[in-house]
Amino acid sequence: MSSRRVENALKAAPASYQAIDFFGRVDAVVADCGGADKEFVFIMPPLVDHEVLGRRAPDVKALWDLGGRMRALAFDRSSDDPFADATPEVQAAREALGTAMVPVLLAGRYAS
Repeated sequence: MSSRRVENALKAAPASYQAIDFFGRVDAVVADCGGADKEFVFIMPPLVDHEVLGRRAPDVKALWDLGGRMRALAFDRSSDDPFADATPEVQAAREALGTAMVPVLLAGRYAS
């Protein structure tokens, strides 16, 4: 999927409302595609009509939903907060996993 395809699909599904989003975010996914890393970086989901986008370009809609789907799979939940509603034991396990990942993240493989 090219950047042009994504841009054209987003332009074809303009939002029919004015949204005020005080919670900007960046989702980044690094996928191992046949031994080569492929990076997907999504800066704040686009302000578009998601139903129209889903009908006109379901592949682009799926791409923009990738970060949320990955979080849901990784944390077995739909919340963005990995500690929300978790038991103290689950919170400790998730914190330990995050701490263990620090050297991997600092090694530079995922730096852009």
